[in-house]
Amino acid sequence: MKAGLTILCYLMLHSSFSQVQLHITVINEHQVITPAMVCITDINSLQTYIPPGILTPEPSYPDTFYTGIAFTHSKNFTGPVRKMKGKGAVNGQRTYVYGNSPTLPYWSEPVIYQTTGDFEINLPKGKYRVSVEHGNEYIPIQEIITLSGNTFH
Repeated sequence: MKAGLTILCYLMLHSSFSQVQLHITVINEHQVITPAMVCITDINSLQTYIPPGILTPEPSYPDTFYTGIAFTHSKNFTGPVRKMKGKGAVNGQRTYVYGNSPTLPYWSEPVIYQTTGDFEINLPKGKYRVSVEHGNEYIPIQEIITLSGNTFH
């Protein structure tokens, strides 16, 4: 495994009273934007969000991943949402072989979804954990960000 992914976050200047638009770019060690698996979680409510800024829908069923996913380079493309922990086989949204263990031992987020690595997301003001993974050859990264008004940290 190698460290080499970087999350770049840019706060867009047009934020509303309750929402902030965040531009996220994932770059590799060669400074190239790279597609990545992502999860953005509200630290307080534990709600997850996908671009362009909606609450994460119900996870996809495993057969979606076996049959293939059409990837596009459109700005806010997201692939199917994959359930990453919790009991499986109840409704078929997660294979039973994992039991209650996480699908990937190093991924603690409830879901994961594919992005182009360069997207914008509208989020309510608050504190978020941005988790990014790009294959087993890279070390997954997490950043905690706080969105408030026209600033973030």
